[in-house]
Order: sequence, then structure tokens, then C-alpha cells
Amino acid sequence: MRLLLACVLVAPANMVLAQTVASANAAPGTGRSTPITAAYTNESLAEALAAIGEMAGIKILFDADFRDRTLTIRFDGETFRPAMDQLLLPRRLFAAVIEGDAVVISPDSQELRQRYEQGEPPAGL
Repeated sequence: MRLLLACVLVAPANMVLAQTVASANAAPGTGRSTPITAAYTNESLAEALAAIGEMAGIKILFDADFRDRTLTIRFDGETFRPAMDQLLLPRRLFAAVIEGDAVVISPDSQELRQRYEQGEPPAGL
């Protein structure tokens, strides 16, 4: 599926999830600040990210350069930001906030960050 996005908002790496979580936690009742308890054993990273996003009310999209892999991880009461940090940071991925309650997941590289900073739509969307 190919989506056209009019605007991509990018912040420095340590700010992207902070912005997402700040807006997420500001909307009570949507589940974004609800503790996440989940276990994934040899599961798809993309599916885990999508599930956590769904729990938080945030749509997770994937850049064409994103490569899925399997993972084993357990969340015991973490909220959205710590859970996303645990999924993204060790795998050298970053989340760019785009319009509304949506983020795109992409490999963390200088080229891709520059692409988002210049306002280009995510590749493959």
C-alpha cells in the first residue's frame, strides 16, 4: 500500500518519542499512558510495534528501508515511551512523528534523518 503524506515533522532523536509521548499522555482515556503488559517470543518486530502502537492509540507506519526481524521481549507495566525505546534503540531504529497520531519507523542513519528533516515523505509510503 502506498500513502501520500503532506507533511513530515522531525525532531532530534531524543525528542521524537518525547513529542509523541507528550501528546499521547495529554489525551486521557486513549490508553497511551496505560501500562503495557505483553510478552513477545520469537515474534515479528513490526507486529510488536504495531500492537504497542494500537494499545497507545498511535498508528505505526514503516519506511521502505525498515527490515523486520524476530525478537523476544517482555513488558511489565511500561508505558508507551519506555516500551518504544526498548524496541527501537537497541535495533538502531528511530520514530519520526508525522501528521496526527502516527509515527514512521525507520533505520537510524544520517541519510534517513536528513530525508525527514528536509520534509520528504517516508520512502515506501
